[in-house]
Amino acid sequence: MLKIASFVLLLYLFSCADPAKEKAVNEHAKSNPALTDTLQGSVSSNSYAAKPALPEVEEPIIKPKTEQIKSPVGLYRVIFPIEDSVKVEQTVKFYNNKTYQLQERYPGHKKDSMVVIQGTFLPSNGFIWLYQDQVARGRYKWKNDTLQYYDPLYKKSYSMVKLQDVLEKDIWQQKKAQGYTLYGVGNEPFWSIELNNEDTISFRLADWEQALKMKRKETLTAKDTIVYLAQNDSSQIKLMVLPYFCSDGMSDFTYQNKILVKFNNQTYSGCGVVYK
Repeated sequence: MLKIASFVLLLYLFSCADPAKEKAVNEHAKSNPALTDTLQGSVSSNSYAAKPALPEVEEPIIKPKTEQIKSPVGLYRVIFPIEDSVKVEQTVKFYNNKTYQLQERYPGHKKDSMVVIQGTFLPSNGFIWLYQDQVARGRYKWKNDTLQYYDPLYKKSYSMVKLQDVLEKDIWQQKKAQGYTLYGVGNEPFWSIELNNEDTISFRLADWEQALKMKRKETLTAKDTIVYLAQNDSSQIKLMVLPYFCSDGMSDFTYQNKILVKFNNQTYSGCGVVYK
């Protein structure tokens, strides 16, 4: 009985807090706010004050960089290999209205082996793309100010040479203003031929004092070739316009068309321009 009473008394003494110690702890806590927070935090993790939400910062919209690709204008030529012993001579004329004419010649491969196509071109994704009936027929790119043909098979680029278009000469531009729809010239011997907007064909050889003039009687077309026929009582002229770029062999200028003239059973070969 005595042991039980002693045990109860002992529990009572341990359960009673020392007022002096409790006061000391409270005074220390008041003088040290950090300790107060720590003590409070040790009671419950939910006792921390919620941090204020940071204001949302609107991210700037980064627009994709638009690549500006210069459109080529004028005549360009390049020679590149397609096989070990076969090369292609490619000539392209780019017009201001985003159309083109492309000519591919295979020198030494087949006699008069030549392909001519026309279509539109579009600068896109770093290249200038040539299209014919919505099918890509070639691609080009700029290296500084030099236009290059790009071969996608071998992933190689070939620099092109800018040619001098005969239409850059004032005298050839004046022909259109004077009412000509076609003008052609040739050498060995020198000759010239004209077709005006009144359907008169004028043909002249170097040793003639004046040109032979006839009215156009008939016009024939076959693919891209145009044939004009004219005759009088004693002679006939057959003027053929072919869609091939042409050099007269006497200058550095390139013409839009190859011209053939048949007169008195003789054929004269030269170059010319059809004004549109």
